[in-house]
Amino acid sequence: MMLRPPLLRHQREILVRFALIQTHPYHYLPPHYQLTSQMTDHENIMTDTGMQYFFTEESFLVIEIYLDNHGLLKSGEKLVKVNSAGAGNMNLTLRLETNRGSYILKQSRPYVEKYPQVDAPIERVLTEAAFLQRIAKEEMLAKRSPDLLNLDAQNYALFMQDLGHGSDLSIAYAKDLQLREVTLEGLIDYLSVLHAQPVADFPGNLPLRRLNHEHIFVFPYLDAATTGLDLDTIIPGLAAIAKDFRADEKLRATTADIGERYLAAGPCLLHGDFYPGSWLEVDQQTYVIDAEFAHPGRPEYDLGVMIAHLHFAGVETSLIDRLRERYQRPQDFEPELVERFAGLELIRRLIGLAQLPLDADLEQRRAWLELGRSYVLNA
Repeated sequence: MMLRPPLLRHQREILVRFALIQTHPYHYLPPHYQLTSQMTDHENIMTDTGMQYFFTEESFLVIEIYLDNHGLLKSGEKLVKVNSAGAGNMNLTLRLETNRGSYILKQSRPYVEKYPQVDAPIERVLTEAAFLQRIAKEEMLAKRSPDLLNLDAQNYALFMQDLGHGSDLSIAYAKDLQLREVTLEGLIDYLSVLHAQPVADFPGNLPLRRLNHEHIFVFPYLDAATTGLDLDTIIPGLAAIAKDFRADEKLRATTADIGERYLAAGPCLLHGDFYPGSWLEVDQQTYVIDAEFAHPGRPEYDLGVMIAHLHFAGVETSLIDRLRERYQRPQDFEPELVERFAGLELIRRLIGLAQLPLDADLEQRRAWLELGRSYVLNA
Protein backbone atom coordinates (compact mmCIF):
# COMPACT_ATOMS: atom_id res chain seq x y z
CA MET A 1 0.00 0.00 0.00
CA MET A 2 1.38 3.43 -0.98
CA LEU A 3 1.63 5.85 1.92
CA ARG A 4 0.72 9.50 1.45
CA PRO A 5 3.72 11.85 1.87
CA PRO A 6 3.79 14.30 4.80
CA LEU A 7 1.81 17.52 4.27
CA LEU A 8 4.71 19.87 3.55
CA ARG A 9 6.27 17.49 1.08
CA HIS A 10 2.86 16.90 -0.42
CA GLN A 11 2.32 20.63 -0.95
CA ARG A 12 5.71 20.95 -2.56
CA GLU A 13 4.92 18.02 -4.84
CA ILE A 14 1.87 19.77 -6.28
CA LEU A 15 3.95 22.83 -7.11
CA VAL A 16 6.87 20.79 -8.39
CA ARG A 17 4.53 18.78 -10.63
CA PHE A 18 3.07 22.07 -11.82
CA ALA A 19 6.55 23.29 -12.83
CA LEU A 20 7.76 19.91 -14.19
CA ILE A 21 10.85 19.93 -12.01
CA GLN A 22 12.12 16.49 -12.94
CA THR A 23 15.13 16.68 -10.63
CA HIS A 24 12.97 16.64 -7.48
CA PRO A 25 13.21 13.19 -5.83
CA TYR A 26 9.47 12.82 -5.13
CA HIS A 27 7.01 12.65 -8.02
CA TYR A 28 3.98 11.24 -6.25
CA LEU A 29 0.80 13.22 -6.94
CA PRO A 30 -2.38 11.73 -5.46
CA PRO A 31 -5.04 11.12 -8.13
CA HIS A 32 -7.60 13.40 -6.45
CA TYR A 33 -5.39 16.40 -7.29
CA GLN A 34 -6.20 17.41 -10.86
CA LEU A 35 -4.15 19.95 -12.78
CA THR A 36 -6.01 23.07 -13.82
CA SER A 37 -6.14 24.07 -17.48
CA GLN A 38 -3.62 26.83 -16.70
CA MET A 39 -1.26 24.25 -15.26
CA THR A 40 -1.73 22.13 -18.36
CA ASP A 41 -0.94 25.13 -20.56
CA HIS A 42 2.20 25.75 -18.56
CA GLU A 43 3.17 22.11 -18.85
CA ASN A 44 2.68 22.24 -22.62
CA ILE A 45 4.96 25.26 -22.84
CA MET A 46 7.64 23.55 -20.81
CA THR A 47 7.35 20.37 -22.85
CA ASP A 48 7.67 22.33 -26.09
CA THR A 49 10.60 24.46 -24.89
CA GLY A 50 12.50 22.05 -22.63
CA MET A 51 12.00 24.32 -19.62
CA GLN A 52 11.97 22.70 -16.18
CA TYR A 53 10.62 25.70 -14.29
CA PHE A 54 7.72 28.02 -15.07
CA PHE A 55 7.60 30.95 -12.67
CA THR A 56 4.68 33.09 -11.61
CA GLU A 57 4.24 35.69 -8.90
CA GLU A 58 2.38 33.05 -6.88
CA SER A 59 4.96 30.24 -7.22
CA PHE A 60 6.93 30.96 -4.03
CA LEU A 61 7.85 27.35 -3.29
CA VAL A 62 8.86 26.62 -6.88
CA ILE A 63 11.16 29.66 -6.85
CA GLU A 64 12.53 28.65 -3.44
CA ILE A 65 13.42 25.21 -4.79
CA TYR A 66 14.89 26.74 -7.94
CA LEU A 67 17.15 29.09 -6.00
CA ASP A 68 18.31 26.23 -3.80
CA ASN A 69 18.94 23.80 -6.69
CA HIS A 70 20.96 26.41 -8.59
CA GLY A 71 22.89 27.72 -5.57
CA LEU A 72 21.87 31.32 -6.22
CA LEU A 73 21.61 32.50 -2.61
CA LYS A 74 24.40 32.96 -0.09
CA SER A 75 24.83 30.68 2.90
CA GLY A 76 22.08 31.37 5.40
CA GLU A 77 20.09 33.48 2.93
CA LYS A 78 16.38 32.61 2.66
CA LEU A 79 13.62 33.71 0.32
CA VAL A 80 11.04 35.81 2.15
CA LYS A 81 8.77 37.36 -0.48
CA VAL A 82 8.02 37.26 -4.21
CA ASN A 83 6.24 40.06 -6.03
CA SER A 84 6.11 41.78 -9.37
CA ALA A 85 8.98 44.11 -10.14
CA GLY A 86 6.85 46.23 -12.47
CA ALA A 87 4.33 46.09 -15.26
CA GLY A 88 6.70 44.88 -17.95
CA ASN A 89 5.38 44.20 -21.44
CA MET A 90 7.62 41.46 -22.82
CA ASN A 91 8.71 39.24 -19.92
CA LEU A 92 7.79 38.08 -16.45
CA THR A 93 9.87 40.16 -14.04
CA LEU A 94 9.82 39.34 -10.33
CA ARG A 95 11.45 40.92 -7.29
CA LEU A 96 12.72 38.27 -4.89
CA GLU A 97 13.17 39.55 -1.35
CA THR A 98 15.36 37.61 1.05
CA ASN A 99 16.44 38.05 4.65
CA ARG A 100 19.57 39.80 3.34
CA GLY A 101 18.50 41.80 0.31
CA SER A 102 16.65 41.46 -2.99
CA TYR A 103 17.16 40.28 -6.57
CA ILE A 104 15.37 40.35 -9.91
CA LEU A 105 14.28 37.14 -11.62
CA LYS A 106 13.25 37.53 -15.27
CA GLN A 107 11.84 34.79 -17.48
CA SER A 108 10.69 34.94 -21.09
CA ARG A 109 7.82 32.95 -22.59
CA PRO A 110 7.01 32.04 -26.20
CA TYR A 111 4.57 34.96 -26.11
CA VAL A 112 4.44 38.56 -24.90
CA GLU A 113 3.83 38.57 -21.15
CA LYS A 114 1.36 41.46 -21.23
CA TYR A 115 -0.41 40.12 -24.33
CA PRO A 116 -0.31 36.28 -24.22
CA GLN A 117 -2.16 36.10 -27.53
CA VAL A 118 0.90 37.62 -29.27
CA ASP A 119 3.63 35.09 -30.06
CA ALA A 120 7.23 36.18 -29.44
CA PRO A 121 10.57 34.35 -29.66
CA ILE A 122 11.41 32.91 -26.26
CA GLU A 123 15.16 33.31 -26.86
CA ARG A 124 14.90 37.07 -26.37
CA VAL A 125 16.03 36.86 -22.74
CA LEU A 126 19.26 35.24 -23.94
CA THR A 127 19.87 38.30 -26.10
CA GLU A 128 19.40 40.52 -23.07
CA ALA A 129 21.95 38.40 -21.22
CA ALA A 130 24.42 38.76 -24.10
CA PHE A 131 23.90 42.53 -23.98
CA LEU A 132 24.57 42.72 -20.24
CA GLN A 133 27.66 40.54 -20.61
CA ARG A 134 28.97 42.72 -23.44
CA ILE A 135 28.48 46.08 -21.71
CA ALA A 136 29.89 44.77 -18.41
CA LYS A 137 33.33 45.37 -19.95
CA GLU A 138 32.65 49.12 -20.26
CA GLU A 139 32.41 50.92 -16.90
CA MET A 140 30.22 53.79 -18.04
CA LEU A 141 27.58 51.39 -19.40
CA ALA A 142 27.90 48.81 -16.64
CA LYS A 143 27.13 51.29 -13.86
CA ARG A 144 23.89 52.27 -15.60
CA SER A 145 22.57 48.71 -15.99
CA PRO A 146 21.91 45.80 -13.61
CA ASP A 147 24.59 43.19 -13.00
CA LEU A 148 23.79 39.79 -14.47
CA LEU A 149 24.33 37.28 -11.65
CA ASN A 150 23.24 34.10 -13.42
CA LEU A 151 22.03 33.05 -16.87
CA ASP A 152 19.89 29.91 -17.04
CA ALA A 153 19.52 29.27 -20.75
CA GLN A 154 17.48 26.07 -20.33
CA ASN A 155 14.76 27.90 -18.42
CA TYR A 156 15.13 31.23 -20.26
CA ALA A 157 15.72 32.94 -16.92
CA LEU A 158 18.00 35.74 -15.74
CA PHE A 159 18.94 36.28 -12.10
CA MET A 160 20.02 39.89 -11.72
CA GLN A 161 20.94 42.67 -9.36
CA ASP A 162 17.95 44.59 -8.02
CA LEU A 163 18.61 48.27 -8.74
CA GLY A 164 16.02 49.28 -6.16
CA HIS A 165 12.48 50.57 -6.05
CA GLY A 166 11.88 53.26 -8.64
CA SER A 167 9.79 53.98 -11.69
CA ASP A 168 10.42 54.03 -15.39
CA LEU A 169 10.31 57.41 -17.07
CA SER A 170 7.11 56.80 -19.02
CA ILE A 171 5.61 59.10 -16.40
CA ALA A 172 7.16 61.87 -18.53
CA TYR A 173 4.29 61.51 -21.02
CA ALA A 174 2.10 63.37 -18.51
CA LYS A 175 1.85 67.08 -19.22
CA ASP A 176 2.93 68.23 -15.77
CA LEU A 177 6.18 66.25 -15.67
CA GLN A 178 9.45 67.17 -17.35
CA LEU A 179 12.53 65.09 -18.01
CA ARG A 180 15.59 66.72 -16.47
CA GLU A 181 18.25 67.94 -18.89
CA VAL A 182 20.98 66.19 -16.88
CA THR A 183 19.05 62.92 -17.22
CA LEU A 184 18.80 63.29 -20.98
CA GLU A 185 22.47 64.19 -21.28
CA GLY A 186 23.35 61.02 -19.39
CA LEU A 187 21.16 58.96 -21.72
CA ILE A 188 22.65 60.46 -24.88
CA ASP A 189 26.15 59.83 -23.50
CA TYR A 190 25.08 56.23 -22.84
CA LEU A 191 24.12 55.85 -26.51
CA SER A 192 27.40 57.38 -27.66
CA VAL A 193 29.42 54.85 -25.67
CA LEU A 194 27.12 51.92 -26.49
CA HIS A 195 27.37 52.52 -30.23
CA ALA A 196 31.15 52.40 -29.98
CA GLN A 197 31.19 48.88 -28.47
CA PRO A 198 32.41 45.89 -30.48
CA VAL A 199 29.56 44.14 -32.25
CA ALA A 200 31.34 41.03 -33.53
CA ASP A 201 29.60 37.76 -32.65
CA PHE A 202 26.63 39.51 -31.04
CA PRO A 203 23.32 37.71 -31.73
CA GLY A 204 21.45 39.04 -34.74
CA ASN A 205 18.13 38.75 -32.84
CA LEU A 206 16.33 38.57 -36.18
CA PRO A 207 13.14 36.79 -34.98
CA LEU A 208 12.39 39.53 -32.47
CA ARG A 209 13.36 42.24 -34.94
CA ARG A 210 10.90 40.77 -37.44
CA LEU A 211 8.17 41.01 -34.81
CA ASN A 212 9.16 44.62 -34.09
CA HIS A 213 9.33 45.32 -37.81
CA GLU A 214 5.66 44.39 -38.16
CA HIS A 215 4.69 46.78 -35.37
CA ILE A 216 6.72 49.70 -36.75
CA PHE A 217 6.59 49.37 -40.51
CA VAL A 218 3.48 47.29 -41.27
CA PHE A 219 0.65 47.40 -38.70
CA PRO A 220 0.22 51.22 -38.60
CA TYR A 221 -0.77 51.14 -42.27
CA LEU A 222 -3.37 48.36 -41.97
CA ASP A 223 -7.05 49.08 -41.38
CA ALA A 224 -9.02 48.21 -38.26
CA ALA A 225 -10.64 45.22 -39.94
CA THR A 226 -7.18 43.66 -40.23
CA THR A 227 -5.62 44.72 -36.93
CA GLY A 228 -8.70 44.68 -34.71
CA LEU A 229 -7.74 48.09 -33.30
CA ASP A 230 -10.44 50.76 -33.41
CA LEU A 231 -8.47 53.99 -33.00
CA ASP A 232 -11.63 55.90 -32.12
CA THR A 233 -11.74 53.98 -28.83
CA ILE A 234 -8.46 55.70 -27.97
CA ILE A 235 -9.70 59.13 -28.91
CA PRO A 236 -12.66 59.93 -31.21
CA GLY A 237 -11.57 61.15 -34.63
CA LEU A 238 -8.20 59.39 -34.68
CA ALA A 239 -9.37 56.72 -37.14
CA ALA A 240 -10.19 59.34 -39.76
CA ILE A 241 -6.75 60.91 -39.41
CA ALA A 242 -5.10 57.51 -39.67
CA LYS A 243 -6.99 56.80 -42.89
CA ASP A 244 -5.17 59.68 -44.57
CA PHE A 245 -1.78 58.32 -43.54
CA ARG A 246 -2.66 54.82 -44.66
CA ALA A 247 -3.62 56.15 -48.09
CA ASP A 248 -0.31 58.03 -48.52
CA GLU A 249 1.50 55.86 -51.08
CA LYS A 250 4.75 57.81 -50.86
CA LEU A 251 4.78 57.44 -47.09
CA ARG A 252 4.07 53.72 -47.33
CA ALA A 253 6.80 53.16 -49.90
CA THR A 254 9.38 55.10 -47.91
CA THR A 255 8.36 53.24 -44.77
CA ALA A 256 8.91 49.91 -46.52
CA ASP A 257 12.39 50.97 -47.68
CA ILE A 258 13.42 52.07 -44.18
CA GLY A 259 12.01 48.86 -42.79
CA GLU A 260 14.45 46.89 -44.92
CA ARG A 261 17.31 48.93 -43.46
CA TYR A 262 16.06 48.11 -39.97
CA LEU A 263 16.13 44.39 -40.70
CA ALA A 264 19.62 44.48 -42.23
CA ALA A 265 22.67 43.89 -40.05
CA GLY A 266 24.43 47.08 -38.98
CA PRO A 267 27.79 48.23 -37.62
CA CYS A 268 26.84 49.19 -34.04
CA LEU A 269 25.51 47.52 -30.92
CA LEU A 270 21.99 48.85 -30.32
CA HIS A 271 19.78 48.72 -27.26
CA GLY A 272 16.87 48.35 -29.65
CA ASP A 273 14.11 49.80 -27.46
CA PHE A 274 15.58 53.07 -26.22
CA TYR A 275 12.55 54.92 -24.88
CA PRO A 276 11.24 56.03 -21.45
CA GLY A 277 9.84 52.60 -20.63
CA SER A 278 13.43 51.30 -20.66
CA TRP A 279 14.79 54.14 -18.51
CA LEU A 280 14.50 53.38 -14.79
CA GLU A 281 14.99 56.13 -12.23
CA VAL A 282 15.99 55.17 -8.69
CA ASP A 283 17.09 57.83 -6.19
CA GLN A 284 17.90 60.41 -8.91
CA GLN A 285 20.01 57.86 -10.83
CA THR A 286 18.85 56.75 -14.27
CA TYR A 287 19.45 53.19 -15.45
CA VAL A 288 18.87 51.51 -18.80
CA ILE A 289 17.03 48.19 -18.63
CA ASP A 290 15.15 45.65 -20.79
CA ALA A 291 17.60 45.08 -23.64
CA GLU A 292 15.87 42.07 -25.20
CA PHE A 293 15.63 43.97 -28.52
CA ALA A 294 19.42 44.52 -28.67
CA HIS A 295 21.09 43.74 -32.01
CA PRO A 296 23.80 44.87 -34.41
CA GLY A 297 22.14 47.63 -36.38
CA ARG A 298 22.10 51.20 -37.57
CA PRO A 299 22.86 53.62 -34.69
CA GLU A 300 20.38 56.07 -36.16
CA TYR A 301 17.58 53.78 -35.00
CA ASP A 302 18.27 54.10 -31.26
CA LEU A 303 18.70 57.86 -31.57
CA GLY A 304 15.61 58.27 -33.72
CA VAL A 305 13.42 56.33 -31.28
CA MET A 306 14.73 58.44 -28.41
CA ILE A 307 13.98 61.69 -30.26
CA ALA A 308 10.43 60.60 -31.06
CA HIS A 309 9.71 59.97 -27.40
CA LEU A 310 11.25 63.26 -26.36
CA HIS A 311 8.63 64.92 -28.55
CA PHE A 312 5.92 62.89 -26.83
CA ALA A 313 7.35 63.97 -23.46
CA GLY A 314 7.16 67.64 -24.39
CA VAL A 315 10.90 68.27 -24.49
CA GLU A 316 11.69 71.55 -26.21
CA THR A 317 13.06 71.33 -29.74
CA SER A 318 16.09 73.41 -28.77
CA LEU A 319 17.07 70.81 -26.15
CA ILE A 320 16.51 67.95 -28.60
CA ASP A 321 18.84 69.71 -31.04
CA ARG A 322 21.51 70.14 -28.32
CA LEU A 323 21.27 66.45 -27.47
CA ARG A 324 21.74 65.53 -31.12
CA GLU A 325 24.86 67.66 -31.21
CA ARG A 326 26.14 66.09 -28.00
CA TYR A 327 25.83 62.58 -29.42
CA GLN A 328 29.18 61.19 -30.63
CA ARG A 329 28.51 60.02 -34.14
CA PRO A 330 30.15 56.78 -35.25
CA GLN A 331 31.65 56.37 -38.70
CA ASP A 332 29.27 56.55 -41.69
CA PHE A 333 26.50 58.05 -39.56
CA GLU A 334 23.46 59.30 -41.56
CA PRO A 335 21.67 62.23 -39.86
CA GLU A 336 18.69 62.06 -42.22
CA LEU A 337 18.10 58.42 -41.22
CA VAL A 338 17.69 59.55 -37.60
CA GLU A 339 14.77 61.73 -38.62
CA ARG A 340 13.17 58.98 -40.65
CA PHE A 341 13.34 56.50 -37.79
CA ALA A 342 12.03 59.20 -35.43
CA GLY A 343 9.13 59.93 -37.77
CA LEU A 344 8.17 56.28 -38.07
CA GLU A 345 8.27 55.87 -34.30
CA LEU A 346 5.96 58.87 -33.88
CA ILE A 347 3.50 57.42 -36.40
CA ARG A 348 3.47 53.87 -35.09
CA ARG A 349 2.93 54.95 -31.49
CA LEU A 350 -0.10 57.00 -32.51
CA ILE A 351 -1.90 54.78 -35.05
CA GLY A 352 -0.24 51.41 -34.48
CA LEU A 353 -0.87 48.69 -31.91
CA ALA A 354 1.83 49.75 -29.40
CA GLN A 355 0.01 52.68 -27.82
CA LEU A 356 1.44 54.93 -25.10
CA PRO A 357 -0.20 56.53 -22.03
CA LEU A 358 -0.25 59.93 -23.73
CA ASP A 359 -2.00 62.89 -22.16
CA ALA A 360 -2.87 64.53 -25.49
CA ASP A 361 -6.00 65.62 -27.33
CA LEU A 362 -6.81 64.87 -30.97
CA GLU A 363 -5.16 68.01 -32.35
CA GLN A 364 -1.91 67.31 -30.53
CA ARG A 365 -1.89 63.79 -31.90
CA ARG A 366 -2.55 65.12 -35.39
CA ALA A 367 0.39 67.53 -35.00
CA TRP A 368 2.69 64.68 -33.91
CA LEU A 369 1.55 62.58 -36.85
CA GLU A 370 2.25 65.39 -39.30
CA LEU A 371 5.67 65.91 -37.70
CA GLY A 372 6.32 62.22 -38.15
CA ARG A 373 5.33 62.30 -41.82
CA SER A 374 7.52 65.35 -42.37
CA TYR A 375 10.48 63.59 -40.75
CA VAL A 376 10.00 60.54 -42.96
CA LEU A 377 9.43 62.29 -46.29
CA ASN A 378 11.51 65.47 -45.98
CA ALA A 379 14.68 64.25 -44.27
